[in-house]
Amino acid sequence: MGRTTIKKVVRDRLGLQRRKAISKPCYGIRARKLRLEYAIAHREDTVSDWRRTIFVHEAMVKVDGNGVVWVTRGEGEAYLEECMRAKMKGQVGGLMLFAGIWHGGRTELVLFDTSQSAGKKKGVTAAIYRDQITMGPLKAAWNRVNNRWRGYGGARLLEDNVGIHKSPVNRLQGARQGFVYMDHPPYSPDLNPIENMWSLLKRRLAQLPKKPTNKDELFTVLQSLWAEIGQDRINTCVDSMPRRLEAVRKARGFVTKY
Repeated sequence: MGRTTIKKVVRDRLGLQRRKAISKPCYGIRARKLRLEYAIAHREDTVSDWRRTIFVHEAMVKVDGNGVVWVTRGEGEAYLEECMRAKMKGQVGGLMLFAGIWHGGRTELVLFDTSQSAGKKKGVTAAIYRDQITMGPLKAAWNRVNNRWRGYGGARLLEDNVGIHKSPVNRLQGARQGFVYMDHPPYSPDLNPIENMWSLLKRRLAQLPKKPTNKDELFTVLQSLWAEIGQDRINTCVDSMPRRLEAVRKARGFVTKY
């Protein structure tokens, strides 16, 4: 039996074929242990508990969304205008954004202003996060969700373990606002539904026939795309939290699909 025949049998009868391997997260024993402990600790959390939770995160968004744009073209058409991707003028990288979601709502899409950053790389610092997020859109979101769920335990806030979130500079201000912070295990984007919204936002950006070519255009487009995401889609992701935790328990803390 020849090699081609073997490959055909394996593909057609067994449904197996060569594909790109998915990158495996750098989960050490400790990270897997913490993820499993978290999933067990929140075993009793109901859908209602997750509906009173505000999920927040930041993301870097580039003009191409996921960084790759696919086009359908013929031989020799690579340099046709409609077959080329846009390039950002005078900028390398993209925009650092913030957003939050919860069942029944979302924050606005916020573009960080780092022009006065005191950080070594002129990026987002704890002070910037406090002033531009905690005291602004996050405070407004907290008041809204907390008032809605006041008779049922109040709101909860889920942030990951990034330094700007856990910094005393930020947490002190959050405590003054009455924020109730949830813990969150490391390397766990599968346990924060807003990651799905960032992925969706980047995919829709990459699918646009005409790409923005500067920062202002990019942010304007992203605001429109963010507003176009259906609330039912956000609600479905939030309501999936019990299933996500169950998947982590079954995987004994290892990576899960989300």
